[in-house]
Amino acid sequence: MFQSKVPGPIAAEKITSPNGTVPKSFKHRLLAQKSLRTSGGTVRIVDSTNFPVSTAIAAVLVEIEPGGMRELHWHPNNDEWHYYLSGKGQMTAFAANGTAYF
Repeated sequence: MFQSKVPGPIAAEKITSPNGTVPKSFKHRLLAQKSLRTSGGTVRIVDSTNFPVSTAIAAVLVEIEPGGMRELHWHPNNDEWHYYLSGKGQMTAFAANGTAYF
């Protein structure tokens, strides 16, 4: 992209922190994780049990087979994000605004 010298080996670029090493990794390879098979597809769950630095958030990759359905559930005091990567998806959104009434 621009003229410059060829960089040296990557090991020479390693930066050491004055505070030492980071005790927990901030990297998780979700697709390398074994998926759980269900009757309607597969699911991969990442939370603090398999990604220790994730103490306040979890993520799930759900792959639904044709004719399958995701389980019905709700979060009484948290929001949820949905991303559809392919196919047709239909979802009902409920705006809890971090509040639940019982």
